[in-house]
Amino acid sequence: MTVIKSIKFKGFKSFAKPIEILFNNDFNSVIGPNGSGKSNIIDGLCFVLGRLSAKSMRAEKSANMIYNGGKEGQPAKYAEVAITFDNSSKVFPVNSDEVKITRIVKENGQSRYMINEDIVTRQQVLDLLAHAKINPDGHNIVLQGDIVHMAEMAAEERRKVIEEIAGISVYEEKKEKAISELQKVDAKLSEAEIILTERETYLKELKKDRDQALKYKELEKNIKRNKATYLHIQISSKEDKKQEHKKRIEEQNKHIEDVNSKINSANEELQKNKEELKQINISIEEKGEKEQIQIQKDIEEIKTKTASMTTRSESLDNEIKRIEQRKKQLLKNIEETKQKINFLNQEKKKLLDSVESLKEGEKKTIQEIENFKKKHGFSNNLETEIGKIDKEIDSLQNDILNIQTKKQELESKKAILELKIEDFKKKINELGSDKEAIKSLKDLRKDFEIKTRELNKLIDEDSYIATQMSGCRTKIFSLQEKHAQLNSQQASFKQQISSNMVLTKINNLKHSINGIYGLVSELGKVDKDFSKALSIAAGPKMNSIIVEDDAVASKCIEYLKQNKLGTASFIPLNKIKSPQINSKLSSQGLGLAIHKVQFEPRFKKAFEYIFSNTIVVKDVNSARKIGIGDLRMVTLDGDLIEQSGVMTGGFRRKGSYAEFNEKETDSKIAEYDTEINTLNNSISTLQRRRNEVETTLQKLRTEKIELETKILKIEKMLGNEKDIENLIKETSQNENEINNINEEIKKILENIQKIKEIVIKKKEEKENLRLKSTKPEVVSNLNSLEEERKTLRENIIQYTAEAKNFDSQIKTILEPELINIEKILKQHDKEIQDFKLEMETIEKGLKEQSSSLKDKENAEKSFRSNFKKLFVLRNNLSEKIQKQEININNLQNKIREVETRINGISLDKAKVTAELEGLYKEFESYKETQLRKGIEFNDLKDEIYKFEKMLKDLGNINMRALEIYDEIEQEYNKVVSKVGKLKTEKEDVMIMMEEIESNKTSLFMKTFHGISKNFENIFSQLTTKGIAHLELENKEKPLEGGIFIKVRITSNKFLDIKSLSGGEKTLTALAFIFSIQEHEPCSFYIFDEVDAALDKRNSEKLAKLVKKYSEKAQYIIISHNDAMIAEATQIYGVSMVENGMSKVVSLRV
Repeated sequence: MTVIKSIKFKGFKSFAKPIEILFNNDFNSVIGPNGSGKSNIIDGLCFVLGRLSAKSMRAEKSANMIYNGGKEGQPAKYAEVAITFDNSSKVFPVNSDEVKITRIVKENGQSRYMINEDIVTRQQVLDLLAHAKINPDGHNIVLQGDIVHMAEMAAEERRKVIEEIAGISVYEEKKEKAISELQKVDAKLSEAEIILTERETYLKELKKDRDQALKYKELEKNIKRNKATYLHIQISSKEDKKQEHKKRIEEQNKHIEDVNSKINSANEELQKNKEELKQINISIEEKGEKEQIQIQKDIEEIKTKTASMTTRSESLDNEIKRIEQRKKQLLKNIEETKQKINFLNQEKKKLLDSVESLKEGEKKTIQEIENFKKKHGFSNNLETEIGKIDKEIDSLQNDILNIQTKKQELESKKAILELKIEDFKKKINELGSDKEAIKSLKDLRKDFEIKTRELNKLIDEDSYIATQMSGCRTKIFSLQEKHAQLNSQQASFKQQISSNMVLTKINNLKHSINGIYGLVSELGKVDKDFSKALSIAAGPKMNSIIVEDDAVASKCIEYLKQNKLGTASFIPLNKIKSPQINSKLSSQGLGLAIHKVQFEPRFKKAFEYIFSNTIVVKDVNSARKIGIGDLRMVTLDGDLIEQSGVMTGGFRRKGSYAEFNEKETDSKIAEYDTEINTLNNSISTLQRRRNEVETTLQKLRTEKIELETKILKIEKMLGNEKDIENLIKETSQNENEINNINEEIKKILENIQKIKEIVIKKKEEKENLRLKSTKPEVVSNLNSLEEERKTLRENIIQYTAEAKNFDSQIKTILEPELINIEKILKQHDKEIQDFKLEMETIEKGLKEQSSSLKDKENAEKSFRSNFKKLFVLRNNLSEKIQKQEININNLQNKIREVETRINGISLDKAKVTAELEGLYKEFESYKETQLRKGIEFNDLKDEIYKFEKMLKDLGNINMRALEIYDEIEQEYNKVVSKVGKLKTEKEDVMIMMEEIESNKTSLFMKTFHGISKNFENIFSQLTTKGIAHLELENKEKPLEGGIFIKVRITSNKFLDIKSLSGGEKTLTALAFIFSIQEHEPCSFYIFDEVDAALDKRNSEKLAKLVKKYSEKAQYIIISHNDAMIAEATQIYGVSMVENGMSKVVSLRV
């Protein structure tokens, strides 16, 4: 056993500072007032022992157990509690006399455990405590309020306490292991029984399979021998047929050579005709319609140039007349300008003479002013200031003079412009007196421009239409050639069929016998690229006839017999058996042949029969890569590779074999027909439009000439409209300039007024200066002299300005105008000369254009006549070429007939060869097989059929049953043995479980009786008023019920513990705890105020009882009762100091 030697706190609840409490090994009592922190000691013990519930330690969460600092103190960062246990008896598996367990909690609620300063987990702490039989939630730790729970706990919970004390958990573990083992045995047994059932069923089925396999092997042996003999007979027959086919092919090849020589000579003549046709087409294309278009353009251009030149000649004549009139007017203007210049020069001279006279007068007046000033003694300083003012006044007056001069210049310019405007308006009135005529001229010129644009547009359209018609004719001819070639091919295809009388007759029967669909070659459509390959792949079946059913085929065969027409092959759709098409072969080569033919869905079986799983490849090398003999293949060049390995190929002349009708042929012929019709319609439409254009062109030419005539007449009547427009434009410009001059004059007048105001101010300033220093009458006389001087100065300025203005008019206006008029006269003389030269050139050009127009019109007539013959020759050659091609096709058809026959024979031969190859290959597996002798061919077939039917009737045979039957039988016996062993194991486990259950009950009852006896004894020591005992709820099966505490206090009736008072419940619960200690003592007991509900007398009895039992175990009790404190050997006093911190003192009694 162990005891708690000490407990150390730091930052835990009210124990803020580090404190260590040392406990005795017997009776320890903790006392103190309420709220002093004494229960925190018990909380610390529970905290270290590993209790998880914070509420059981009177806190909401773990972090709340850290010291909070009170009102003014510093909170702790963590809480730490350490308990030191005595380990001198080595109850803990630790090699030391003491074991220290520490728990620390941080502010985030995270805990850390340590054992002797080593960090560990909570589980490791619990495992260590378990070695000393210390349970954090055990009955030896009773917290505040827990004593009531001990009294009122459920009966089942009370039973579990006794079970734990009795150590029944060991039996429970054994029982759980036994149950787990039993479940495993049951699972294995169930699995083994399922396997056993499966193996038994499988063995029965396997025995049947083995018997069937033995029978199968015997039948297989007989079939192999018969097949070997059957194949040997077939090989001999096929070799004879092969030689016969070879001889027939040689005869037909000789006939082909004769026909080929005729075809070669016909081809030579055809090529010559085609070359001649080509040259004619080139000639027509290069010289024909292109030349015709060019001639038409040239004629139209000549007509346009002639009309333009005539108009220009008339316009030049009118212009010369207008210039002559203008020259007369200009000469008149020169004379008038010279007269103006002479007049202005005379006026200028008069003004300058007056200026000289006024200057002499000004000098005299200035001298008089000087003399007057000396006479009256004017101050020098005053005169200096007045002199400055005079200078300023003179300067301002000069400014006024300059501005006035500029004003006069502007007014002169304005007057000249006004004269010009008046002159322009007169001229405009003269030129444009008839406003209606001017408006009419404008409208006519506008119409003339519109007609000219329309004419040019129609000329371009006429050229474009001619080009389009030429292109359409060329395309039609090209399409007609292609159309003829396709017609020739179709004719050849039809002739191929019609050349065979049997096929023709059968085709004719379609109307009388329902259900005849036609030849394979007719009903299948193929692409041009695959035509040869598919035709060779189909072989003689190309001429087979597809019919609705065997009845139709029968009627056709009967018809051929009756009319002795020959034979034909028929494919009845209701009876034909098509092979299974392997869609995986589509990825081989270029794909399956059946997928390259287009046919109606109802003929699918027939074409599957014809092509089977034949694939199309590019060439023989491609076939070799896939594997010769693996598949039936045909190349694009018509080389055939049979599945037997036979390869048939070489050069094949077109027409030497029956061919499928190409998909493109019919659609192309229809397409060409549509295109030719469309082009013919386009030519008709274009021709109609061209006729309309020709009519409109003629009309526009007439209207254009009429408009030109009207325009010239009006221009003669009004003169040149351009002069009117120029005069109007100049007038407008001059009026704008006058407006600008008026604005400038206005600004000048404003400026003069401002300067005059300044001058007046300066004069007033001068006057005031003189009045201050001189008498008024003297100043008045001086002012009169200066006024006179001023008048003279102003007149001088005015006359000078006028003279300058006249000079300016002469130099800036009249003389430049004179020079300008002379330049215009010279320019007019040059224009008249140039116009006359141009008119002479136009007259010469008109003669040349007239001659050229006649030549072009003659060339157009000649062209139409010449090229008509070329078109006729081209059409004749085309017809001749078409006939020659048909003739060659007929000869090629004859070769095709022969080659078809050769093909048929070759295919028969190839078929025989392939069959031989197949038979030889098939016979290889029977080389070692013994052949039967003396048996007929038909008997062999019957026996093979009979044995194969028997083999088929056996169904699917499991040949492996012969090998695995014995092995499975042994495995079955092993499983039977295993099931027996598992059943024995299950019985043993069940017996063991019964023994465990029996021992568990026995041990429980033994413990129960011991604790019950102790409980009665201890209860009687605690109270003298009554008796108490423990009672089982289920006496027959005690482990399935609970345990009741029955108490009788004063009455004769036993009561349940729940019916007692608080004190009575406490005494009863304590009696139960002490009875357990008596039976199996714990190392220590911790009680927190368990005596709170007891009176003084009962407290004394409890204290004596604790004192008695403290000899066997350590007791740490928190109490307020004096009796309990008095019996303790060690007392610890707890009190609360500042900031909510607890203080502990101890006393040894």
